[in-house]
Amino acid sequence: MIDKIIHIALDEKFINSAYWQFEKVSPNKNYFYIFLQNKNEELKLVTQQPNVIKFQPDIDLNLFIEKLTGNEVFVFHSLAPNFFPLILKLPKSITCIWFCFGYEVYLDKHFYNENRLLDKITKAKFGIAAVDYKTNLREKLRPYKRLLSKNLAFSYLENKKAIFKRMNYLGSSFDEEHQAIQKLIHQKKKLFPFWYYPIEQIVPIDEAVIEGRTNVLIGNSGFASGNHLDVFAKLKDYNFESRKIIVPLSYGKTTYIPIVLKEGKAILKDNFEPLTDFMPLSEYNQILKKCGVAILNNFRQQAVGNTIALLWFGSKVFLSNKNPFYHYLKRIGVVIYCYEKDLNSEKDLELLSFDKIIENRKQLFKNLNTEFLLIELKNELEKL
Repeated sequence: MIDKIIHIALDEKFINSAYWQFEKVSPNKNYFYIFLQNKNEELKLVTQQPNVIKFQPDIDLNLFIEKLTGNEVFVFHSLAPNFFPLILKLPKSITCIWFCFGYEVYLDKHFYNENRLLDKITKAKFGIAAVDYKTNLREKLRPYKRLLSKNLAFSYLENKKAIFKRMNYLGSSFDEEHQAIQKLIHQKKKLFPFWYYPIEQIVPIDEAVIEGRTNVLIGNSGFASGNHLDVFAKLKDYNFESRKIIVPLSYGKTTYIPIVLKEGKAILKDNFEPLTDFMPLSEYNQILKKCGVAILNNFRQQAVGNTIALLWFGSKVFLSNKNPFYHYLKRIGVVIYCYEKDLNSEKDLELLSFDKIIENRKQLFKNLNTEFLLIELKNELEKL
């Protein structure tokens, strides 16, 4: 029987929702250890509440390990590098669940070449070098060198592979992403389904669909993985008349955003309306509600909360068929459109019918409502 569910996390905004969900299904069994460089720091995003514990690894780690009974389950909210010493010291008998945030794999050149996230035009301007041949060779030869030099330290990559191997479950929101991560790390992991945010925490579910949704949204942030330049090129000959083209660029890469601004203005002219200043979520949602079309040309799972909100508000959403989230939405019956195949002319930017909007709301609520997700979480914990 599980005595405790030990959660290991950074000071991240997602953790408050995880705390609430786990406490709902397993009250008083959850302990959230928030890793900090200094325990005197104030938590900025995680709410300080019962069993939320500040943890400073270089001071607390050994005593923490000594107190384990073996009847704990560990849930790792991402696999941040400063979690590694703890994971490598955990007894093999303890079950470990990794809730993948994505960056652990997608932003590591050893597992994923970031160029795979970039469309043709964006790759030509912003493509980056992959891990060089010599580095790859050194890593491959390292285990053989250890046969001759037994004290040779394990490299970061060797430790990371061991960390992945140590995880018993891979937590993901949906099976398509779970399959994608397994392929990238070349390891099979049992799926532990978990959504950080039920639909009720993303949108006001009782709110009616508003009229006047004529604007078009492109992307969700100022990173090259949004492939803005390719979308602009695809739309360059379209006549948008008085429709605004909303492009959120309030955060991202400082070397990328100015080029998007320049190209957006040159191609989309007076229709181009970039959002360069940070705004509260409530204000941002008001903008999303007026977007009848959204084009998110990401090649991996990104902007999931934004996509769900856009669909709920009534947008016609185009996602890349390289994005696992596109295939998940298709599978559950959401009316979703393929950026590569379905966006070919101005006519394709026509708004969704009311019936299709209601169908999208029906399917999203069915699969993402709080009650359903809590039952699923309870069932998964009982299987451990």
